[in-house]
Amino acid sequence: MNMPRSEYPRPQFVREDWLCLNGKWQFEVDNSKSGKEREFYKRESLNEEILVPFCPESELSGIENKDFMSCVWYRRNIDIPEKYIGKTTILHFGAVDYHSVIYINGEMVGEHKGGYTSFSFDITKYLTYIFTNSYNMTDKMFMGASTKQGLDIANKSREIIRGLIGDDVKDLKPIERDIVERIVHSTADPEYAKLVHISDDFVDVAMKSLRNNETILTDINMVKYGITRYDGEVECYIKNEEVKRIAKEHQITRAAAAIRYASENDFEGIVVSGNAPTAVFEAMDLYQKGEMNLKAIVGVPVGFVGAADSKEALHNSDIPNIIVEGPKGGTPIAVACVNSLIQHL
Repeated sequence: MNMPRSEYPRPQFVREDWLCLNGKWQFEVDNSKSGKEREFYKRESLNEEILVPFCPESELSGIENKDFMSCVWYRRNIDIPEKYIGKTTILHFGAVDYHSVIYINGEMVGEHKGGYTSFSFDITKYLTYIFTNSYNMTDKMFMGASTKQGLDIANKSREIIRGLIGDDVKDLKPIERDIVERIVHSTADPEYAKLVHISDDFVDVAMKSLRNNETILTDINMVKYGITRYDGEVECYIKNEEVKRIAKEHQITRAAAAIRYASENDFEGIVVSGNAPTAVFEAMDLYQKGEMNLKAIVGVPVGFVGAADSKEALHNSDIPNIIVEGPKGGTPIAVACVNSLIQHL
């Protein structure tokens, strides 16, 4: 999707260096106005997605909520270019209706009242930068660390992890090894180094799909919101009304219905399942019937019913895949797999 209204808002005062922040933002309604007390400004994700600059009442926003909303929250990650270091960085809003409070990295920057006037804040001191002087690309991005202290901690963690699982991953390709290390880091469980199985063609096929900005289709929204820094579409249809209808009509899970819905709506890309084995089974079935343009599956659903069976079936299929053997798995594993691939783009 092209960024909506990406032109500079004041053509007579165009800056040489600027970033348009229109596009997809995380979104959540807070009718109880308790988000501040619940520290929404520190959260890693919100429960919906909105297309800015369109208001949540509009169809174009993707929300189309016409009920009264006493308070709403918006959130997104912004990558600040290194060339901005040492320069003043201004955050500008064309308008926010009506009373807005701005937080960056968990700190309150300021507030503004008035739904029809533009306003700006100097946010320079609130930003954190990625230091690259003495770190290579892999170390720089490991687990999203963005400050020297964070990088030092991440690198120490990686050193510990490699000491624990070195023998189990020594024969893996570099990207495969990074995936396993990130999974172990996310779970603090070295056993995963013995449980992760990656098909020979998975990395090459998945990386090609990601480089082409093909869609990542997740089984639940929690997985979707954990996938960051990807220029392509990340979709989850589990709350889609048509998906609910399909599930009811065919008496299947909504996760399976969402996969079926995607296949009927020109899906092309990678399926990622961290929770629903039925999503894995459905994707495999549609692929084998030639009804889904599926490139690879990250199949790591967690649970005691169907999870192990779905992963074993996937492992024995001809679909490029990564699985976790047995009942273990879950959202952190799925997210770790995908973000590890993305960091190598």
